[in-house]
Amino acid sequence: MIDDEFKLVSAHEFGHSILIYVGGINLSWGHKGSTNVLLQNVKASSPGYPNQGKIDLMKYYNDTKNTANLKQRITRSEALEVDIKRLIWSSEVLWKD
Repeated sequence: MIDDEFKLVSAHEFGHSILIYVGGINLSWGHKGSTNVLLQNVKASSPGYPNQGKIDLMKYYNDTKNTANLKQRITRSEALEVDIKRLIWSSEVLWKD
């Protein structure tokens, strides 16, 4: 499980480079609006982890509202489609016909 947690944290940290490039500090360091940009405190308005489905790799969730254990966070966290599109857009790939 330690290796999986390392992969999760690494993916999250790599995601910051994408978000800062396409959306600036507020999007990246603010974890898509879920934290205070400077102190990284989770906002009271941030939701708890969803009970089912995807967990946004780049958001922080409010642990006091509901919790997902580490195994659930590892297996359900993923880059959302919009973030994958941001990665592709930021690569400035030129498609040839």
